[in-house]
Amino acid sequence: MIVPGFANATFSTATVTNVTGGTSITLATSLDPTTSHSVRVFKSSEAEWAWDVPEPNYVTLCSVTLVGLGSPSLLPPALLPSRKLEFIGDSITAGYCNILWVPDIDRHHTNRSNLESFWLSWPTRLCEAANAVCHTAAWSGFALMKSKYCGKPVTMPEVFRRTLASVNSSDWEYAAWIPDGVVINLGTNDFHGWPETDVAFPQLFAETYLKWVLHLTSPAVYGPNVHIFLGVGPMTLAYSDPVREVVQNATSQGLKVHFLNQSGVSHGDCQHPSYQSDAILAKSSGAEIATALGWGP
Repeated sequence: MIVPGFANATFSTATVTNVTGGTSITLATSLDPTTSHSVRVFKSSEAEWAWDVPEPNYVTLCSVTLVGLGSPSLLPPALLPSRKLEFIGDSITAGYCNILWVPDIDRHHTNRSNLESFWLSWPTRLCEAANAVCHTAAWSGFALMKSKYCGKPVTMPEVFRRTLASVNSSDWEYAAWIPDGVVINLGTNDFHGWPETDVAFPQLFAETYLKWVLHLTSPAVYGPNVHIFLGVGPMTLAYSDPVREVVQNATSQGLKVHFLNQSGVSHGDCQHPSYQSDAILAKSSGAEIATALGWGP
């Protein structure tokens, strides 16, 4: 929860049960009643992250209650920025392990709030700096496609089409929100454990990726005018050549597809970008994206 001028507050939904009438949580106190305040509620961790097949798992904001002196009331919301970006990825995009303070902690058996902060992730930092409205579909351990190297039965292209990531039956209406650019970084989990002797796999990955990019830029989704940024790194560059092949094939068809080099930053204590590395990625990737989209300061 973010209140400009005040310390940020966090609360966990891990112990919140689906009770009738919901659960009340205090977001802010001691606010000056003589002036207006902007309060943002921000989901900073992944949903039911450890499950290969996610069960319905989401948080619903039902209402906002104001109490205090002078009969406080809600003001009309400020206009949203016109710039729009969408992010699709895995743990690198989700901010997994970016605030891991204790190097020897068992990261697979601890509360996720001890490990990650999507607020400090590179997509959020990039959007804040660019003054853009952003949507994100990112889940640790997930991949572009199903394969013997990443056997999860659900892929990120499947999650992407959902209104709620953990609910399979809710399909998103693409026409309701068309971004200026889609930023994708997928491949790390696809190539995890891949032996270079399997020379056919990179080509299969490239063909699957290109098919999805063509789908994203089709009239049924976002159309040919949307910019697609395909990131590679920082944990491995094993999928760099296949991604470059996708970019080359897509641009030869007149599409606005860009290679996004996200290598060269440290991996933190659990082999993932730290929040410091996320700041670097936000700055470098943000500059490339802004240039491609013609965004000024």
